[in-house]
Amino acid sequence: MGRLESITIPGSGSASNEDCARVCLRGDEGEAVVLDGVTGRGPDASGCRHGVAWFVDRVGDALLASLGRRCDASGDAVMRDIVRTALSAARRTHERTCDLSNALTPQATAALAAWTARTLTLGVLCDCYAVVRYVDGHIEVFEDAALRVLEQRHPPQRMEAFRNTDDGFHTLAADPSVAKWLRTWEIPASGVESLLMVSDGAARFVFEYGLGHWHDLMRLVEESGVAALARRVREFENEKMAGPGKNAETRKPSDDLTAVLLQFDA
Repeated sequence: MGRLESITIPGSGSASNEDCARVCLRGDEGEAVVLDGVTGRGPDASGCRHGVAWFVDRVGDALLASLGRRCDASGDAVMRDIVRTALSAARRTHERTCDLSNALTPQATAALAAWTARTLTLGVLCDCYAVVRYVDGHIEVFEDAALRVLEQRHPPQRMEAFRNTDDGFHTLAADPSVAKWLRTWEIPASGVESLLMVSDGAARFVFEYGLGHWHDLMRLVEESGVAALARRVREFENEKMAGPGKNAETRKPSDDLTAVLLQFDA
């Protein structure tokens, strides 16, 4: 591994950071996890006394452990089984104390990666993203576009009706069967130069703020680091979204932001 950088910071005014990043390196093998917790509505509404940040931490730990036990296996079924195993482990930690049948139980979106000297395997669910720069210089974005497509077709007040339904979008939650919706890819590791994994707080650089395209974001973190991405996003939120002509109703708050950059040895 030539370079590893990671940052995860809460949004402005957040009581806690509901994102998490986990990375494990073992020679030319390793795993990485980025999770973005879905903002909850408190224990009375969610049926869980622990909260989203607690859930994200438990699932992040379980995913990293499951990825690390994959025994050099790869493939769609293996990655989905890893997610299923991790969600089952997290479920066991609070199924006796919380109502996990509640539709508002703590949830998260995810970007996952596991690599060996031969293969890079990626998994994405909902609005976390993985971006690969290949050794020939071009980049590819790996995403689960279901949520963005639905948001273009339906008003915000209708979106909850599509969560974890067959024709909707999907998030990690109490039911391990959601793992079947994970989008997965396998890439020959020899062709990969860099891997970037981000939560949607970082992806606002592209989608909501129009600060650049994915290749601009990738170049920024490769040249200046993931902290530079966080600064650029926060500067835009502070200077533009709260600038003249923006009132309290139109001002968009910042979100938790997470980015993990891995650059591989040639």
